[in-house]
Amino acid sequence: DANAFAIEIASDFTANGSWNQATGAVIVAVADGRFRVSLAMPSDHLFCRVRVLDPGMPGPALLINEVMSDNVSAFGDQAGQFWDWIEIYNPNDEAVNLDQYALTDDEADLTKWRFPALFLQPHAHLLVYASDLNRTNAAQALHTNFKLKASGETLILSDARLRPLDRFQIPTLAPDQSV
Repeated sequence: DANAFAIEIASDFTANGSWNQATGAVIVAVADGRFRVSLAMPSDHLFCRVRVLDPGMPGPALLINEVMSDNVSAFGDQAGQFWDWIEIYNPNDEAVNLDQYALTDDEADLTKWRFPALFLQPHAHLLVYASDLNRTNAAQALHTNFKLKASGETLILSDARLRPLDRFQIPTLAPDQSV
């Protein structure tokens, strides 16, 4: 079904994270599994690139790369406080817009904490403090609205449509130990 897909465009071949939702795109099925996409080009663009996304598939893969659930003295925030932390990694070759992606330690509440609109660049890491402070200003250090249990628990990273991308089982950790 041609209407099951989303269209994104970018006017710059070199800028990471330059994809935007296409407005006014028309998708027509031309054969089994083949579609034609038509969209009006902005007058100031000589070219654009188009990608078709299947909204039934999870967003670009991101990983919960490292976690510290009992940060006593290993890594402080900008105020010198030692919060638990979660490191997210983008293994993809292009940036991922984290807008409305989610982190949770509660499988029954995948929307527990949402990321703000910010791009995680290719092969880059993002540190998120698990402090219960709920800070989502993309220009500052991010802090979830929950803390981690040093005795262990499960973390889930979901895309903007709440499709799980990674599930990370945190074991019992000693102070200042990460996994």
